[in-house]
Order: sequence, then C-alpha cells, then structure tokens
Amino acid sequence: MKYLVLFFSSLFFAQQNVNKAQKNIFLAEYYEITDLEKAFSYYQKAFELNPYEFKTYMPQFTKICLKLNKESILKKEIYRASSAYLFSADHFKSDRMKPFYDKQPIKEILSDDIEKLQKIYYTNAENYAKIEYEKKIIKIDAIDQFVRKKRPIDWGYIEKSDSLNITQLIELTKHYGWHEGAEIILWHQRDSYDEPNFVWNYFIPFFNQQIKKDLIRKDYLLKYEKNMCFVQKITYKYDYFPPLDRLYTLEDIHNIDKYRKTVGLPPLYFNKHIMPEYVLPKGYEYDHVNLLKDLLEL
Repeated sequence: MKYLVLFFSSLFFAQQNVNKAQKNIFLAEYYEITDLEKAFSYYQKAFELNPYEFKTYMPQFTKICLKLNKESILKKEIYRASSAYLFSADHFKSDRMKPFYDKQPIKEILSDDIEKLQKIYYTNAENYAKIEYEKKIIKIDAIDQFVRKKRPIDWGYIEKSDSLNITQLIELTKHYGWHEGAEIILWHQRDSYDEPNFVWNYFIPFFNQQIKKDLIRKDYLLKYEKNMCFVQKITYKYDYFPPLDRLYTLEDIHNIDKYRKTVGLPPLYFNKHIMPEYVLPKGYEYDHVNLLKDLLEL
C-alpha cells in the first residue's frame, strides 16, 4: 500500500516537555566534545520527552550512534519518532545526513523501511486531527506563495491575501493549536510585532500560555523581537550576532546571561563551547568552569 508523503514539516505542538527536552539537547551538545556516551544519553532523554526533537538532531545522533556502535538503538529511535513525525526519504538524504547514506541502519531504511515508517505515522490515531490540520495549513501556504510569485508584483493584492491568511490561521490555531508549518504566515506580520492589533493581541498571549504549559520553547518569540530591534534600530538583550554586530546594539552586556536564562537559553559562552570560531562580544565576561552547572540549572 502506498502512503501519501506530505513534504511538510509536521510538528504539531501537542507534545509537552518542550523546554525540558531542549535543556537535555543543550547538555548533549555540551558533551559531544568530551564524552559521547553522555551526549548519547542526553539526546535519548530529550527524544523521550519530546520525540519531535529527533528530526532536528538526527544527524548529530546518527553520528554518535555510529561511533559508539549503537546502530540498533538508532533504528529504534527512528521508529519511535515516526509515530509522531512523518518521515520521507528526503529526511535521510539531506546534506547533513549525506555522510551516512551507506551506513546501517540508514541504508536499510532507505531501501526497505520508508513505507513502514509512514504507515506507523498514518495509523497512529493521535495523528488523525493533525493530518487534517496539516492539509489546511498546506493550502494556506500554497496561496501565500502563489500571490508572491505573480508578476508584476502587486503589493496591495499581497497585503489583502496576508490579511485573509492570518485571519484563517488564528481560527485554525484556536481550534487545533500551533503548527510550525504556519510560521511563514505569521512571519509576514513581523513588522507589526510591537503594535496593538488583532494579530499580536491574539498570538502573544497565546504563545505565552503555551510556554507556561511547556508546549513551546521559551525563546520562540525572540525572532520577532530581533526583527523589531533591527527595524527600529533599538537595543537587544538576548543574543549577539558577530556578522550583524553593526545592526544590533546589546542593551546590557553584563547581564546578557541573566536575560538569556529567562527564555531558556544557555550562557552566551555556550556558543563558544560548541563553535570555537564564535567571537564573543567585547566586554562579555564569563567563567567557563561554570558552564555545566549553568546548563543543569536551566
């Protein structure tokens, strides 16, 4: 039997423990450099808490499993994730998975198991409403892209379409919850993020409630705040972007890690730990000895 593959990111925020899972991801990344067994353990804990994380960190986890000769566990994790996430062959053929094409169990899955994984997803009763929701989101996304590809560009038409799309999205979100596939629809409203309007009057309280329930990451709205700071040329307090340091001004370099902790982010030094080439901002001070303790306290 053939199963329809939706080439769509099927993350539906019905999974709790999102931030608890993210904490374990940070710890796994911390240990990838020094202790693969611990990194493996923390990744597994994250996937148990939130199976949706697997799709994002599959390349890192695959690399660790192959180094530790845990191929059978890797396959079990892929099958477990498939009950919540719809896999297609493309997920295993991405650039980040390319080094593992000819390795077991990836080679075996690509040869024999894709339809089995999809069957697990489609026969999971918990996914029925999610599949219906995805169809509606895909339709809105298609309209969104269609009006933007028309030539000549008609900004009035695009604005009208965006208004209709976001109105539909609000109603769908009220009924189903949030779906990451709808991100592009909401992103078109980013320049009005700090304005009192029907879009953000709904979504900001909605996301704050989802965060309290641990259904969405604490830092979810930061992308909109970053954009606002860039457009309005005002200070920003949560992050530092070396290529864009001329566009953003840090509000308080001495307390940046305190601000980051409130939105579930590790100390800024964590970027340096996992990416040695990362350039820390001038004036930033941190004792790297405290990094593991600070990660555990997130």
